Amino acid sequence: MGGLKRDAGSVGGAVLLLLVIVACAGCGGTTLRNTGFNGSWAKETNSLEVAMYIWHDGQEYCFRMLRESKDGTGRIDCDWDGKCVEFLDDRKTSEYQFRLEETGKAGSLLLHCTGRVTYPSELEISYTHELNLSEDGLTLKSYTVESQGIRYEGDARGMRTLDKISDEVPDPPSRKVIHE
Repeated sequence: MGGLKRDAGSVGGAVLLLLVIVACAGCGGTTLRNTGFNGSWAKETNSLEVAMYIWHDGQEYCFRMLRESKDGTGRIDCDWDGKCVEFLDDRKTSEYQFRLEETGKAGSLLLHCTGRVTYPSELEISYTHELNLSEDGLTLKSYTVESQGIRYEGDARGMRTLDKISDEVPDPPSRKVIHE
């Protein structure tokens, strides 16, 4: 899968851990609970596997995402500080920074992303998604509310859903990492 390494292992190791979590969720021994945004969330399409991890320590939220194309040509890996790097065919194509913000509404967070695409052409990116929990806390809906300075409302907002796959997150951040 390439040479991108994280503090606790490779992207491949994190994806393998995600697959183990998903497999164990189907064993009958794991019951998902409404833990708010805390936990592991996933979506699979014909071409992509996406995992989002959200962890809250009572003071702040931490966000990490992993995305990998099923053909193995593209991937995004993030650390717990929300710093992400995107690769296509093992060539770095983009760098992002994610930040979560509380909205003041229960079951709602804003996910801000800024970054820079460096290949095949240079482009600054900026968007905000509103994350909303389903009533049972097992589905996460992500609505695009702003992209490149354009605001979206109502049905004009793009929406994606992710399903909760674990109440836990793999390799949770240490207090030292998130409060430096």
